[in-house]
Amino acid sequence: MQEEQIIRCIRNEADAAERAEVGQWIAQSGENRALALKLYRIHRNMEHLHAIGRVDTEAAKRRIHERMAVAAPVRRCTLRPRFAFAATLAVLVVAIVAGIGYFSFDAVESVRMTELYADTGTTRTITLSDGTQVWLNANSTLRYPEQFANDNREVELDGEAYFKVTKSEGRKFTVTTADLQIEVLGTEFDVDSYNISGRTSTVTLVSGKVRMSYTDEDKLHSSIILKPNQRAELDASKKLRLFNTSSATSAGLWKENKIVFNHTSFASAVRIIENRYNVSVRVNNPRLYDYTFSGTFIDADLDTVLRFLSLASGIEFDCSALDSASDAKQRRIIEAN
Repeated sequence: MQEEQIIRCIRNEADAAERAEVGQWIAQSGENRALALKLYRIHRNMEHLHAIGRVDTEAAKRRIHERMAVAAPVRRCTLRPRFAFAATLAVLVVAIVAGIGYFSFDAVESVRMTELYADTGTTRTITLSDGTQVWLNANSTLRYPEQFANDNREVELDGEAYFKVTKSEGRKFTVTTADLQIEVLGTEFDVDSYNISGRTSTVTLVSGKVRMSYTDEDKLHSSIILKPNQRAELDASKKLRLFNTSSATSAGLWKENKIVFNHTSFASAVRIIENRYNVSVRVNNPRLYDYTFSGTFIDADLDTVLRFLSLASGIEFDCSALDSASDAKQRRIIEAN
């Protein structure tokens, strides 16, 4: 499906045959529907910004086209400040009548949206309008409506969060990240999916059942159903790995101010340390990425964690740049050799 066809339908410039084709494509899957809705929102926002001279419309169209090519959810620009704002949700109506496909984008309701951000070294908790509990890890953003729609519950995540979803008959709960879409009815799971180049996205299921949708290495839409004590990892090359683990409950222990390394790669350990302690680790020896670590820390300071990693592997950490950092908000530097 070409994005130009959807744009023509949004502008009411498509003929009946093209509308039918686009309508049938949208009806094929929830992912197609979500992508069309997001394209609609982007197009409308793009028109508004173009009118006030603040957007390069051709560059925006190129980005949309690239995302359409891989049939992945459109990535949003994360707004870091914690604030609530009004957003119009576009509702898509698909109907096939007498062999002719008809659909329209219609803004039918204004829904109050909120963004919650957990700063470096902090965690946040929130109970959503349906009773679902969410723990948000450091450097993470959750975007959610103040009130969920009647038939669906959707939130967006950039970072890591632990969800304890309240069961609601016939109303699925969907978490969308830059790389994944997770659908559940009632369950507990951890999502680790920071929108950072080269990062691996991870979903760990504690209880219940979830469907994880993603775009694979062949740029095809794929999905997998996870069972309790399973962890799925999608790396930067879009390769999926599935693990059976007896320690799925450790996935959310960060919300209790614990650091748990369970055969954790050095790259993942670095990311955890950077988020927890507001530092930046420079890895000067690529061989360090071959190490994995296991251990649990409760309310540990940075020096304790680094000392453990050093004793377990022989890695030398140079923290001299910590004392010379003049700005407390600026990430301090640790050299790993």
